[in-house]
Amino acid sequence: MTLPLDYVLTTLIASLGLFAGVGVGWIAKEELSDGKKYFELFQSVLLAAAMFVVALAIDPLLAVIASVLAFALFHYYPKTKSSVISYILLAFVFVFFMEHALFLLLATITLLYGLTTGSLLFMQKTWLRNSLVTIMVFNAVALGLPLVLLNI
Repeated sequence: MTLPLDYVLTTLIASLGLFAGVGVGWIAKEELSDGKKYFELFQSVLLAAAMFVVALAIDPLLAVIASVLAFALFHYYPKTKSSVISYILLAFVFVFFMEHALFLLLATITLLYGLTTGSLLFMQKTWLRNSLVTIMVFNAVALGLPLVLLNI
């Protein structure tokens, strides 16, 4: 069995947000250091929004609690190591919300999260390797896991 084309294209487009963020960093190198705290804050807000959407599918009260806890967790967790972990979590959300009405909203949040993450990754010396690894892990989980689950 194959994956739906719209799911594959949406996943690939959402993952391109990371490269768009690197492009923003490339263009605005001087402003990155001043805007770092805002990028990190926006990352936390976007991850909390993703958790809100996921929990909203279960219960509205749980959505509020989950988003507040997710914001607190992601805002105070070191950002340099968490981008791959966050992308793995977003990939699992992609897989399990593949045919849900909120899928496109999650894809948009992932694209915006990639913009902020790419800009922050650009500030590191190993930005190219880190962004390539992050994108490959995200796409491997988001596109590979459904194939594994469909064949079981």
